[in-house]
Amino acid sequence: GPIPWASFFTCKYCPKGYLVKYKNRRCLLGHSGNAFKGEHYTDTFAPTPLPATTRAVQAMALKQGHKRLCFDICTAFLHAETLQHERCPIRMPEGEREYKMGADGKMHEIYGIMNRQIYGMPNSSKRFQQVRDAWILSYFSENGWTVKRADSDPCLFTITRGKHVVQMLCHSDDSDLTSPSMPTMHAIMAAFHKKFGVEECEPKFMLGIERTRTEDGKYLEITQTGFIEQLWEQFRHLMKTTRAPNIPVPFGTFIT
Repeated sequence: GPIPWASFFTCKYCPKGYLVKYKNRRCLLGHSGNAFKGEHYTDTFAPTPLPATTRAVQAMALKQGHKRLCFDICTAFLHAETLQHERCPIRMPEGEREYKMGADGKMHEIYGIMNRQIYGMPNSSKRFQQVRDAWILSYFSENGWTVKRADSDPCLFTITRGKHVVQMLCHSDDSDLTSPSMPTMHAIMAAFHKKFGVEECEPKFMLGIERTRTEDGKYLEITQTGFIEQLWEQFRHLMKTTRAPNIPVPFGTFIT
């Protein structure tokens, strides 16, 4: 059956908990009550970077004094065409639905067809990553570039041009780069922008994690201030005290 399409009005916050911008995202309601494997989609698995890989890349960049660059691919999933056997009907939101007179003299609702992957479908991340990775391995294998995907983590790419080496970790539509050469990282971002369209981001933040380097470049602090404060606000009514704790879990607590 057709999958409903809806608008979601949300607020985007930085890892410190501050408001960044208001967002209106159009998503398919592709949950298990509307979208069914074998009818609307097939495979869904899409790898995400291992936490150990993320920390190791940041630690090595700090140790070697490398620079950092991050960017976000704009409306990433729309860059992936839907496979023929996964194209499914879409029901428009209320207020946008159109109707057509049928041969039976009755008005029938008109549905859309998903020709490109849309946020909310279980397979959208997989299909976009297939497009992204195929392009990375092709584009950065010519014109002076070389690229290798890590065997232990398929989200980590080592890209080289001349003597300059870049470690690029891809979190679906977010890319996290480290290298001694900022111009080489900018060249990579420019190639991504030409292909997909990107926005440069503050490298201090990545997916809710705040990664702060000290001024002398010797230490890196990784925190989740915004997440922790939101978690406290959500469950503070269950706490026995109104004072915020200074440790995540009380000493001696047994967690099953």
